[in-house]
Amino acid sequence: MLQPILRVDYEGGERGTACVGVHDLDPDFVALLDEHRRPDCLPQSVLRVNVIDPDMRDCDDLPNVPGGYQILADGLRFSPRFPFESGVRYRANFDPWPLSSLHWCWVRGES
Repeated sequence: MLQPILRVDYEGGERGTACVGVHDLDPDFVALLDEHRRPDCLPQSVLRVNVIDPDMRDCDDLPNVPGGYQILADGLRFSPRFPFESGVRYRANFDPWPLSSLHWCWVRGES
Protein backbone atom coordinates (compact mmCIF):
# COMPACT_ATOMS: atom_id res chain seq x y z
CA MET A 1 0.00 0.00 0.00
CA LEU A 2 1.29 3.44 -0.92
CA GLN A 3 1.96 6.02 1.78
CA PRO A 4 1.22 9.60 0.65
CA ILE A 5 4.15 12.01 0.76
CA LEU A 6 3.61 15.75 1.30
CA ARG A 7 6.54 17.85 0.08
CA VAL A 8 7.68 21.12 -1.44
CA ASP A 9 8.15 20.82 -5.21
CA TYR A 10 9.60 23.31 -7.66
CA GLU A 11 7.92 24.04 -10.98
CA GLY A 12 10.63 24.33 -13.62
CA GLY A 13 13.44 22.78 -11.57
CA GLU A 14 15.27 23.78 -8.39
CA ARG A 15 15.23 27.49 -9.22
CA GLY A 16 11.56 27.46 -10.18
CA THR A 17 8.51 28.53 -8.21
CA ALA A 18 7.91 26.59 -4.99
CA CYS A 19 4.65 24.67 -4.75
CA VAL A 20 3.23 21.95 -2.50
CA GLY A 21 2.65 18.43 -3.74
CA VAL A 22 1.08 15.28 -2.37
CA HIS A 23 2.63 12.26 -4.09
CA ASP A 24 2.30 8.47 -4.02
CA LEU A 25 -1.48 8.58 -3.77
CA ASP A 26 -3.40 5.43 -4.58
CA PRO A 27 -4.21 5.43 -8.35
CA ASP A 28 -7.92 4.87 -7.64
CA PHE A 29 -7.93 7.90 -5.34
CA VAL A 30 -6.29 10.06 -8.04
CA ALA A 31 -8.83 8.83 -10.59
CA LEU A 32 -11.68 9.69 -8.22
CA LEU A 33 -10.19 13.14 -7.61
CA ASP A 34 -9.92 13.71 -11.36
CA GLU A 35 -13.44 12.42 -12.00
CA HIS A 36 -15.07 14.70 -9.44
CA ARG A 37 -12.91 17.78 -9.90
CA ARG A 38 -14.39 21.24 -9.71
CA PRO A 39 -11.83 24.03 -9.99
CA ASP A 40 -10.61 25.19 -6.56
CA CYS A 41 -13.39 23.35 -4.73
CA LEU A 42 -12.72 19.66 -4.27
CA PRO A 43 -8.90 19.86 -4.42
CA GLN A 44 -8.96 22.65 -1.81
CA SER A 45 -10.94 20.42 0.52
CA VAL A 46 -8.21 17.74 0.53
CA LEU A 47 -5.05 19.89 0.26
CA ARG A 48 -4.93 23.21 2.12
CA VAL A 49 -2.04 25.65 2.50
CA ASN A 50 -2.24 28.38 5.17
CA VAL A 51 0.04 31.06 6.57
CA ILE A 52 0.87 30.28 10.20
CA ASP A 53 0.69 33.08 12.73
CA PRO A 54 3.21 32.18 15.46
CA ASP A 55 1.28 34.27 17.99
CA MET A 56 -1.93 32.24 17.56
CA ARG A 57 -2.49 28.82 19.10
CA ASP A 58 -5.28 27.79 16.74
CA CYS A 59 -4.46 28.54 13.11
CA ASP A 60 -7.39 26.57 11.66
CA ASP A 61 -9.40 29.76 11.06
CA LEU A 62 -6.71 31.46 8.97
CA PRO A 63 -7.57 31.80 5.27
CA ASN A 64 -6.11 29.56 2.62
CA VAL A 65 -3.22 30.81 0.51
CA PRO A 66 -4.73 31.66 -2.91
CA GLY A 67 -3.59 29.52 -5.79
CA GLY A 68 -4.45 26.75 -8.19
CA TYR A 69 -4.44 22.97 -8.20
CA GLN A 70 -3.16 20.43 -10.69
CA ILE A 71 -3.98 16.73 -10.63
CA LEU A 72 -0.83 14.68 -11.29
CA ALA A 73 -0.42 11.06 -12.32
CA ASP A 74 0.48 10.16 -8.72
CA GLY A 75 -1.08 12.97 -6.71
CA LEU A 76 -2.05 16.61 -6.42
CA ARG A 77 -0.08 19.88 -6.62
CA PHE A 78 -0.89 23.32 -5.21
CA SER A 79 0.76 26.34 -6.84
CA PRO A 80 0.39 29.64 -4.98
CA ARG A 81 -0.90 32.64 -6.93
CA PHE A 82 2.02 34.64 -5.50
CA PRO A 83 5.40 33.08 -4.60
CA PHE A 84 5.91 31.88 -1.04
CA GLU A 85 7.82 34.52 0.94
CA SER A 86 11.07 33.82 2.72
CA GLY A 87 10.69 34.07 6.50
CA VAL A 88 6.92 33.45 6.43
CA ARG A 89 5.75 30.15 7.92
CA TYR A 90 3.24 28.06 6.02
CA ARG A 91 1.34 24.89 6.85
CA ALA A 92 0.19 22.36 4.28
CA ASN A 93 -2.46 19.85 5.28
CA PHE A 94 -3.54 16.82 3.26
CA ASP A 95 -6.84 15.30 4.38
CA PRO A 96 -8.36 12.73 1.98
CA TRP A 97 -11.54 12.35 4.05
CA PRO A 98 -13.80 14.71 1.98
CA LEU A 99 -13.07 12.73 -1.16
CA SER A 100 -13.29 9.39 0.65
CA SER A 101 -16.78 10.26 1.88
CA LEU A 102 -17.77 11.24 -1.67
CA HIS A 103 -16.52 7.84 -2.86
CA TRP A 104 -18.50 6.12 -0.08
CA CYS A 105 -21.71 7.91 -1.08
CA TRP A 106 -21.14 7.11 -4.75
CA VAL A 107 -20.51 3.42 -4.05
CA ARG A 108 -23.42 3.24 -1.65
CA GLY A 109 -25.74 4.83 -4.26
CA GLU A 110 -24.87 2.07 -6.73
CA SER A 111 -26.25 -0.74 -4.57
